[in-house]
Amino acid sequence: MSTRVANFSSSSNYRLIGVGKRPMTKDELDARPKKGVGSSVKQIEDPKILGATTLSYIKEKVREEKLMRPLESESHARSLTWGKVMERYVFERKLDMNYRDGNQQGRVEHKTIARWNGIPDALRATIDNNIVGDIKCPWSLTAYCDTVEAIKAGLDVYKVDKAENYWQLVSNACLLESKLDIEFNQGESIIYVPYASELPDIRDWISQDFVPEAEGLTPFLCEWIYNQIVGFLTDGQEPSFPYLMDASEYKDLTSWTFDIPQTDKELLTSRVEMAVKELNKQLNNK
Repeated sequence: MSTRVANFSSSSNYRLIGVGKRPMTKDELDARPKKGVGSSVKQIEDPKILGATTLSYIKEKVREEKLMRPLESESHARSLTWGKVMERYVFERKLDMNYRDGNQQGRVEHKTIARWNGIPDALRATIDNNIVGDIKCPWSLTAYCDTVEAIKAGLDVYKVDKAENYWQLVSNACLLESKLDIEFNQGESIIYVPYASELPDIRDWISQDFVPEAEGLTPFLCEWIYNQIVGFLTDGQEPSFPYLMDASEYKDLTSWTFDIPQTDKELLTSRVEMAVKELNKQLNNK
């Protein structure tokens, strides 16, 4: 079964995008401004060179291969549990029947590029488009507001301010195209924080319909959410998880669909290929 171990997974592939630097050639040095900004620069970015962030990512994968396990055990911090539980709630209660559960695909592997995989959250199709979606249920209202505002600002801002989210969608689109032999030309960013008025429904859903084991959780790990909702509804105890006042200017669920540039698919594909080549080189030299 495919895993994240020693593989480049969609959720972290934003770390492959940065490029490295090389010394400038004589001609490039001579072309510098004689004074002022840029006059003392001696190195230049080169897309053929891996950046420091990418090299650090590769080092982690080399270590995982040698260890034959993840560098760190899966965390069951409340923030991660909240995200898993609420992402399932969004899919079951907030999205319509046009969405397919991407998790049913399992971890999708690229057919021709080894060590590249990921798990899409949601899939849907229109007459003209195949769309890969990603659901985020942040632990903090700051992260929620940041994401909503980046979405409102448009693709150029979103790609910079929410690079992790953006490149995860690009990566999953590439993987699905490889597996299914159809084009996925759009991404959909779905972000959710519940209104206070939705908490009774979430309480009932957790106790009656939610299956923790299906999300890699246990009832014990999830019971704090139920208990905090009950405490909030009965005694007004503030929960540790985020929620919105119903009169908030922010909506509980924001869904934004955008065209994925073919150039970004090609860029990420080339960066994965470079990373895999470097990973194999380091493993062969061990």
